[in-house]
Amino acid sequence: MKTFNDIKTFDDACKALGTTKKKFERRLLVHKTKLFLNNLMHLKFKRIDSIYDDLERLNLVAKALNGGWKPNFKEVCVPYFDANGNCLGSA
Repeated sequence: MKTFNDIKTFDDACKALGTTKKKFERRLLVHKTKLFLNNLMHLKFKRIDSIYDDLERLNLVAKALNGGWKPNFKEVCVPYFDANGNCLGSA
């Protein structure tokens, strides 16, 4: 398994997740087609299209860099402080 130090490019991220750039582009096209057909796109389609592509690429890279780790938002540790800024613990 590759570590985050081994992942330098988008292609490295694809390889770490067992996919290819071509498979990713195909999956991305399917998602965008579904969005378009569901009338979620409007007159700014080209801008949204570009943002969507970039976001999906970032998601893939983050998934590869995290090595399968996913945050558990059910167990949130929130520190609390006194008036002087001293940490009193967490809830």
